[in-house]
Amino acid sequence: MNKKQRKRKKKKAKEKFRAANPQVMLTEAKSANDKPAKESAGKEDDAETLQQQSVSLMGRFKNWITTVTVAEVVTVLLTATIAVTTIHYTGYSKKQWQTMERQLDGMKKDQRPWMKVRTQILAPIPKQGTAVTLGVTVANTGKTPAKGVDAKFYIEKVRNGEEPQLSNAAQVASYTTGVLFPNEFNPPSPISYPFLNKSEFEDFKEARLFLVIYGRAGYKDFFGTSHWTDFCEFAGNPGKPAAYSARKCTDYSNTDDN
Repeated sequence: MNKKQRKRKKKKAKEKFRAANPQVMLTEAKSANDKPAKESAGKEDDAETLQQQSVSLMGRFKNWITTVTVAEVVTVLLTATIAVTTIHYTGYSKKQWQTMERQLDGMKKDQRPWMKVRTQILAPIPKQGTAVTLGVTVANTGKTPAKGVDAKFYIEKVRNGEEPQLSNAAQVASYTTGVLFPNEFNPPSPISYPFLNKSEFEDFKEARLFLVIYGRAGYKDFFGTSHWTDFCEFAGNPGKPAAYSARKCTDYSNTDDN
């Protein structure tokens, strides 16, 4: 028996059952007729409920208008005035506080210490096989003392025409002090950098090679705020002025803005 035959057989059995039980057919028909009526009655009930709620709200408002006293009206108006005034004053106070914060920040920056690092070749060009000695000076150019000064120095040998790497590969010296007062600086501290061979010495003498000294100086102000200064300077043969490929070095120098 295929699907169509089974469907026809099922339909005949249903019709036979309805013929033998006419009451079932009447019940189904009644149920189908009652459903739209129930839906319509439900919609009417919902509309009536909304209308009653609307009337109730309007009634309450009218009742309040007719029974409210002058004192109650004054109380409502005063409450609204206080709320508006509070909101306005809160916004004004916030702006005033922000202005004070900016002024305090400006005062801190104006009065804070500022570290400056300078380098120079202390002696004439050395002889072959000896070291080049650089002098490093750390100075406080700000208006208040710098506390806990800690500076680290690195030296890099650079071929003229190439840019320095500035990779902090080899620390050669450091400078520390508990406090450095305004306009105070340390005497130039010597830092020596030996040449490795005759070729490098000749290149330095002929401005084909130069030295870059760089690092960072960390310190604190009297508020306890940490600061830093990144520095980088380069040095070539003072007896042979030349243009050096040190743009990356000059761009390296920076400072915090706390």
